[in-house]
Amino acid sequence: MTQSLNTNPKTSDSRNTLRSHAEAILAKQTNVHSAKLSPVGSSTISAEEATRLVHELQVYQVELELQNEELRRTQSELEASRFRYFDLYELAPTGYCVISQAGKIDEANLTTAKLLGVDRSKLIHEPFSRFVYVEDQDLFYVNFRRLDKSIEPLSFELRLVKVSGEIVWVQLACVTIAHGEEDRHVRICITDCTERKVVEEKLCNRTAIFEAIADSPLDGILVIDAEGKKVHQNARLLELWGIPPEIAKNPEDAVQAQAICHQTKDPKGYVDRIAYLVSHPELVGRDEVELVDGRVFDRYTVPVRSRNGEDYGRIWTFRDITEQKRAQRFQQESLERLRKISSRLPGAIYQLRMRQDGSYCLPYVSDGLYSLFGIRPENVLEDASAIFELIHPDDLDGLLATIKMSADELAPFRCEFRLPSADGTQRWISANAIPERQPDNSTLWHGYLNDVTASHKAENDLQEAKMRLEEAQALARMGNWTYEIETAKTHWSKQLFYLLGFDALGNEPSDQEIYDLLPMEDAAKLDEAIKAASKDGTPYSVVVGIRQPRSDVRYVRWEGRARRNRGGKIVCLYGTCADVTKEVEREKALQDARNQADAANRAKSEFLANMSHEIRTPLTAILGFADMLREYENQEFVTAQRLNAIDTIASAGQHLLTIINDILDLSKIEADKATIKLSNTPLMEVLSEIERLIRPQATRKGLSLTLKLLTPVPNQILSDPTRLRQILLNLVGNAVKFTERGAIDIIASVIALPENCNLRVDIDDTGPGMTSEQSQSLFHAFIQADNTVTRKHGGTGLGLTISKRLAKLMGGDVTLLRTEPGRGSSFRLSLPVMPVDGSVLVDRIETKTVAEIAPAPAMVELRGRILLAEDGLDNQRLLSFILRKAGATVDVAEDGQVALDMLNKSWETNLPYDLLLTDIQMPVMDGCRLARTIRSQGIKIPIVAVTAHALAEDRQKCLEAGCDDYLSKPVDMHTLTNVCSKWIATQR
Repeated sequence: MTQSLNTNPKTSDSRNTLRSHAEAILAKQTNVHSAKLSPVGSSTISAEEATRLVHELQVYQVELELQNEELRRTQSELEASRFRYFDLYELAPTGYCVISQAGKIDEANLTTAKLLGVDRSKLIHEPFSRFVYVEDQDLFYVNFRRLDKSIEPLSFELRLVKVSGEIVWVQLACVTIAHGEEDRHVRICITDCTERKVVEEKLCNRTAIFEAIADSPLDGILVIDAEGKKVHQNARLLELWGIPPEIAKNPEDAVQAQAICHQTKDPKGYVDRIAYLVSHPELVGRDEVELVDGRVFDRYTVPVRSRNGEDYGRIWTFRDITEQKRAQRFQQESLERLRKISSRLPGAIYQLRMRQDGSYCLPYVSDGLYSLFGIRPENVLEDASAIFELIHPDDLDGLLATIKMSADELAPFRCEFRLPSADGTQRWISANAIPERQPDNSTLWHGYLNDVTASHKAENDLQEAKMRLEEAQALARMGNWTYEIETAKTHWSKQLFYLLGFDALGNEPSDQEIYDLLPMEDAAKLDEAIKAASKDGTPYSVVVGIRQPRSDVRYVRWEGRARRNRGGKIVCLYGTCADVTKEVEREKALQDARNQADAANRAKSEFLANMSHEIRTPLTAILGFADMLREYENQEFVTAQRLNAIDTIASAGQHLLTIINDILDLSKIEADKATIKLSNTPLMEVLSEIERLIRPQATRKGLSLTLKLLTPVPNQILSDPTRLRQILLNLVGNAVKFTERGAIDIIASVIALPENCNLRVDIDDTGPGMTSEQSQSLFHAFIQADNTVTRKHGGTGLGLTISKRLAKLMGGDVTLLRTEPGRGSSFRLSLPVMPVDGSVLVDRIETKTVAEIAPAPAMVELRGRILLAEDGLDNQRLLSFILRKAGATVDVAEDGQVALDMLNKSWETNLPYDLLLTDIQMPVMDGCRLARTIRSQGIKIPIVAVTAHALAEDRQKCLEAGCDDYLSKPVDMHTLTNVCSKWIATQR
């Protein structure tokens, strides 16, 4: 048994090691030296053998225990290894499968099943191609055949389709395993690369986007590396800067940079900015670059850096923002105009926002808010409660309710409320606004605030005025009415019922009832006027009689006007009806008086015309013969006394002529026949002419005459130059006439008035002056301040009266500024300034030396036959003498009939006249009838009227009768001969 025990254990080293290990363990467990072994059997075995046997058994038992422990450890390691295999193969992030030579799946891990979305048991023996996307089938079969012919590993990508239909991208790493020619299979490692493919697709898309951006037609893009070298530039950059291809392709970046730099307004600043940003690679920069040609570029640059901060370079973009800058300037100017407009409005423009929580703010309000509420706009931008606190408590709830209703219905609102003041008064404010809903569901109103206190007062006043109107209508015996055309409704005021005798409590009478009150012709006249007003809006005022009066009214005036709508259509007639019985009766009396006055005026006009004729006729002889005596006297032998007598005759004649001219001017003004002819008037020339004409008179009296400008004045104005000269000659002539010593100043200025500009010409003198009593009657006709003045200086006293009335006809006036006895007077001519095109302001007067009085011009030489029709013997002798002296052949006719006979006879004898001079007022046949008769016979001889009728209508009358020219008596000999020479030359 011992032998068997010794021979059963293994003899290998592991067996020896096991036994040694068991011996060691047993030695620890049992102290063999102290063991007391008792015999176990009979005496057949010795004690030593028994001890050895026990020991072997014990060792064997330990060995068994050690073997069991090793077995358990090996089993545990095997289990752990199996789990590791499961984790590595079945749960690996990569799918593994084995495909047979026929293309079917022999083996697949769980990851493969999960990747394809199918149970693993259903994968086995399924063709792998079943899960390959249809468009990638060819790719799979091509690579599978390659694997069949080679044992080299192969990797490629394709798309698989899950059972659910979802497509995934995978990378297949394949290798062929061969166990002989007939046993070949393919092991495939499947890696899901869908995310990588998506990232790659996004990267491609982004790359395409970035390339599109880089080639964008909007921005010019320049990319440089960390060394400052050009990496990329798009076509837009070259287009913006106008870089030609030869420069763009030049490898030297400095050439292109220089071409760009020279186009900027500030080349140095452009370069310095680039240098600064290059030296600070971490900075982002944005600024604007102005070009020489006026364009503006937005320049933006951003550094390109890696995640760890490494500098890769910089990207520059340039965008043309010229139009944007112009739009910004236009917008700023528009906003500034809006601000100015809103600041000048009487109220306030505002935006009111109601938030979702019910609070209010004013995002915008003009400066007018302060004048209305005493609150600055910036104090209510976020909270408008300060405004609502100022509103009268009785009006606040109504205002808030109106705002809420407007917000709910998005309808415009209008509300008026009161603002109490500390002094106890209150103002009315009107708020108007249009709402709109905002994206955040708040409501924003755009509106206008205005102080309508005056309107409320006006409304109250209107109500009071209506009451007063009714009272006034009752006193004035007048009523008003309206008639609506579309509805044919008529409304009468109460007084109109009372006026015409109808019942005020009843309805308005019909048109027929009204017409029955009137005479037939008056009814027709009123009906025609009403129809015209209804048709084309013609206003009317018709006085009609009352045929059957129901009251004491016998005449009324119907007045009507048309009211139109916005489209211009007549929709209403309105008007008044007034009792004009007294006025009609008074008008009849006035008409009778007017007829008598007109007869008196006609008599007065005829008297003045005859007086003018009777005075001018002898004056023609007086002044004419005086001129002849002075002209043809032998100056070497004539005595001074004789010359003085001739001058006295001429001076007296001129004085008499001035008087009759003044009387005629006043007569025309009073008869409203004086006219103003506006034309371009050289103001400075007129003023200088007045100064030159008056200076000789002032010099003879030892007076200083000065023309000066107080302010710049226009050199051209729209005025009547003749009337302007007449007024200034009168005013300055009076100053010289009445001033004995000192100076006369003519001072011109232009003053800006609220309505217009006013020309002022002041004439200051150091004359005798006047008392306040004397100045009261200064502008009355035929009156002078002092009777001694008339005796000393003569005159009619009409000069100032005529000047003042002419100035008023021109829109101005002549006034006395100051006067004081012994200290002189100052008169002012005021006229509205009406500048003309091309007029300029002058601030100084060009001084001109007054020329010596030129000698009388030489007499014009006449060659021709002249027929003179004149009934006055003196004028016959004078005019024929002057004309014959000039060389003409002159025949005289004492009336128009004789002149006509002589004219006809001259044609018969073939000795025609070259010119006809004819008086107008002659016996038998006057000059106008003579001219008409000649023209009716077709005779083309020039006719010149020489008449003592000097009114403008007399001239027009002569020209309309057929005369070619007109001369008023007395006639200057040089003027006479010049006119005759002109028309004789025309005839020939």
